[in-house]
Amino acid sequence: MLPFAVVYFAEYFINQGLLELLVFDCGHSFGFGQHEQYRWYQVLYQFGVFISRSSTKFIQLQSSSILLIPILQTINATFLFWDALKQFIPHVIVVFIIVFYEGLLGGAAYVNIFRLLHKSEDYPKSLIA
Repeated sequence: MLPFAVVYFAEYFINQGLLELLVFDCGHSFGFGQHEQYRWYQVLYQFGVFISRSSTKFIQLQSSSILLIPILQTINATFLFWDALKQFIPHVIVVFIIVFYEGLLGGAAYVNIFRLLHKSEDYPKSLIA
């Protein structure tokens, strides 16, 4: 469960702590203002989570692969943290892609960890329900 906790800590750090600091002027954001940018960040994040959680019938990660997700999510958080400090990302589209990817990772962690728990013989089913 530690990988799950790390993934969600990184997600909340990004979504509640960093995204409001990643603001682009209208020339570098498709004409979106600050509030529209933040709304699109949240929409793209939720869309990534939805796609990832809906794909468990097609893509099933093994426990060894799931251990990569917290590492990748921490890299996302670190990258966006440095951009909040240094503002080196040239256009909002880059952040849009990263936030969508963040949602994909978070959804993949959620659905695959609970799928593995459900299949596990060692874990009591009453704790999952």
